[in-house]
Formats: sequence, structure tokens, C-alpha cells
Amino acid sequence: MDCLYANCSSKTGSGHDRFLVCWLCQRLGHSKCAGLTGRAADAVVDGSKGLRWSCPECRPRDIDFYRLFGQTKIGFCEIGKELACLAKKFAKYQKLFDEYEYLKSLPQKNKKIPDTCSVACGPSPTSAVHILIPDAKAPVL
Repeated sequence: MDCLYANCSSKTGSGHDRFLVCWLCQRLGHSKCAGLTGRAADAVVDGSKGLRWSCPECRPRDIDFYRLFGQTKIGFCEIGKELACLAKKFAKYQKLFDEYEYLKSLPQKNKKIPDTCSVACGPSPTSAVHILIPDAKAPVL
């Protein structure tokens, strides 16, 4: 395994060499050659931390991916907020619908349309407008 850095000072193949793997191109570089030492190198080498390393050639793409991931996260957060708002509206309308269904299931009393009479008004009998007026004796609902 060869280090991708031209000025590599580590001896390849020795037991104490630690390689970093570029997450984009899978090329290898010594942590010491990459300028990472101590805890920083340990954190990147330990894959469970979620840290990733990119080689110098892939670093511009890595930055673009980072921006894309950030924008995507913001976009999903906005969609999540909109979905929460829609869920509240849906719950409100579902409650109204359930109440309507409940009212529909109640026994209905016979509702009688009130008696009405027709009154003609207008300049001539042929152009009259008929208006329905409830009869004074009939109950108004």
C-alpha cells in the first residue's frame, strides 16, 4: 500500500503506519502525511465516529457535498414543518367529519318545510318575480 502524498516520510509496510482512506476515491494516505496526529487521527481512523477524510484532490468535491447535505437537511426540515401543519389541518377536518357522521347517525325528527305563499311583484305580470314568504301561521325552522 502506497501513500498518495509525494513527500511521504513514513516507511510503508511497518506495523505503526495508519492509513486514512478517502471516502470519495478510496485512495490511501498516512495520517502523519495528511497532517493529522493524535486524537484527530484516531477519530478519523475510527469509523464509528462518523468522521470522513478526503484527499487533497477530492477536497473541493467534499466541500460541495457538505453544502449539498446541509441544503438537503434544511429542505427536509422545511418539508417536515409543512407536513406537521398539514397533519394538524387534517386532524381538524377529521374531527369535523367525525362530528358530522355522529350527527347524521342521530334519529331525525320529521322536519316540515314551512308553508309559503307566493307574491308577484314587478312592472307587468309577465316579468313578475315570485318570492316565497313563509306563512304567518307556520313555524319557522
